[in-house]
Amino acid sequence: MGWEQIVYDVEDRIATVTLNRPEKLNAWTRVMDREVREAMAQAAQDEGVRVIVLTGAGRGFCAGADMDLLAGISGRGAAGGDEARQPPPAPAAGTRADFQGRYAYFPTIPKPILAALNGPTAGLGLVVALYCDLRFAGDAAVFTTAFSRRGLVAEHGISWMLPRLVGLPHALDLMLSARRIDAAEALAMGLVNRVLPQAELTAGVRAYARELADLVSPRSLAVMKRQLWTAQLQTLAEATAVADEEMRRSFGTADFKEGVAHFVEKRPARAMPNVLVTMRFDERQLARLRAVSPALAVTRADPETADYSRTDVLYAGAPPRDPARAPRLGWVQLHMAGVDALREHPLYTESAIPLTTTSGVHAATVAEYALTVLLALAHRVPRVVLWQARGGWPPDAERWPLFVPTEVRGATLGVIGYGSIGRELARLAKTAFAMRVLACKRDPSRRADPGYAPPGTGDPEGALPDAWLAPAELPALLEGSDVVVMCAPLTPETRHMLGDAEFRRMKPSAYFINVGRGATVDERALGRALGEGRLAGAAVDVFTEEPPPAGHPLYGLEQVILSPHVSGFLPSYDDRCAELFAENLRRWLTGAPLLNLVDRSRGY
Repeated sequence: MGWEQIVYDVEDRIATVTLNRPEKLNAWTRVMDREVREAMAQAAQDEGVRVIVLTGAGRGFCAGADMDLLAGISGRGAAGGDEARQPPPAPAAGTRADFQGRYAYFPTIPKPILAALNGPTAGLGLVVALYCDLRFAGDAAVFTTAFSRRGLVAEHGISWMLPRLVGLPHALDLMLSARRIDAAEALAMGLVNRVLPQAELTAGVRAYARELADLVSPRSLAVMKRQLWTAQLQTLAEATAVADEEMRRSFGTADFKEGVAHFVEKRPARAMPNVLVTMRFDERQLARLRAVSPALAVTRADPETADYSRTDVLYAGAPPRDPARAPRLGWVQLHMAGVDALREHPLYTESAIPLTTTSGVHAATVAEYALTVLLALAHRVPRVVLWQARGGWPPDAERWPLFVPTEVRGATLGVIGYGSIGRELARLAKTAFAMRVLACKRDPSRRADPGYAPPGTGDPEGALPDAWLAPAELPALLEGSDVVVMCAPLTPETRHMLGDAEFRRMKPSAYFINVGRGATVDERALGRALGEGRLAGAAVDVFTEEPPPAGHPLYGLEQVILSPHVSGFLPSYDDRCAELFAENLRRWLTGAPLLNLVDRSRGY
């Protein structure tokens, strides 16, 4: 990327952002504002970067806003003030409102930002420095708020930041008088963390940065930075609750295990976590994982012959049953959307190692399957195929009663299990057919879904359903729906969730589709409802026993579509899984919450 007013370079896992208008003492401009934001985002996303240093070229850090810019604003009066208050770029989803200001985004960068203040630091330049995590000053540096001498006010949150660093009396002094203070006074009042001889400033800051990069867990850096900034806006009880949860998560990480191990074993810390893939990812997919960070060692092996002893992160469809084979294991990304197949696995029952799934990877294609079979049933496609196989054409008097369709547009769709599949199904049904959607989930008060969803799919905020129902309200969903789609995971609570009583509540004109798990439905009860004409039709892709045995109650029924568990088939499945795993690796390295984290207490 070409830069106009900054210099950006990375060396020894340290990204240095240098304000580069030395002839103007690095006065701040709109171009500089944009480029600094872009450089910070680039450093945040680069897993080869552990620490960020912000400094200025020449003999100053930043003399404040460019005077030509201020003069232009002044010449336009109130209109210029409106221009100065232009909103900052849109924040990332989930960013706390307090950190959405034009310069207040520094605390959201998941890496330490060190300010190397090499000279005059004034006005807006001081604001930018205060949003850095640590400030190192050269002994020739000078500081001033400057605002009161320009007819301005305490800008961009400095009225909140400055008293927290130096105390209210010092903050009032500096803001009201706008007097200049030297580095020694800045250190004495707590404005800067350390003062170094001017000639040693760059080397001293880099030495500190290298210590963080080389000796400190990057996850700990990210999590503690987030804790400390957010704690300024929390009660002690809130901060303690966050700390307790983060501590619990830490115990399952490779960083924690390695931090304890290298201390006990009196050896240097290992720099590269080992990531083992035991699925048949090709070199292109493995390269995508390696591109996440040079700090990762990614290898592939067959599950039967793999050496798990040095594995920190595992991607697997069949994890080893003996925990002793993987003593360093800190997280397992599963090559499956649900965990019912692992219900008796020691990894699930006897450990607290975090597990994540590929839920959401095939949500779109499963939702498309559900709509496909709904349209096929509604338009009597099984009957059409039957007549085609006969090689005949029905009499004209029979064509209408045999083939008149059920109207799908405007019908009511009941979704049991409003996860990734149900949300994409709701989106498609609403968009294409203006259907009314009833959503049933375990806790309908939790409407948002933080799990994986490809851009443009699903209903992440839970905005689409016309009604939300808890499992206890399932009868209302069954009675009010023209089509019911089962998308729920298999848990002790959902096993045989639908049986005789439930199917009797459905309309005789309704359709039932199962794309969730076979054992959530009493298949014999479904067969009876269809055989007795109490349902108009059904489509089933998942079965309690796969393949179903001969004589299964759903075989041979008219207006029934059976498929051999293929609704999730996707040519790009492994590519999508690699994409999800790469995103979770980024999150794991930075301490961000993992996507699709399994909650063992819920069973999914």
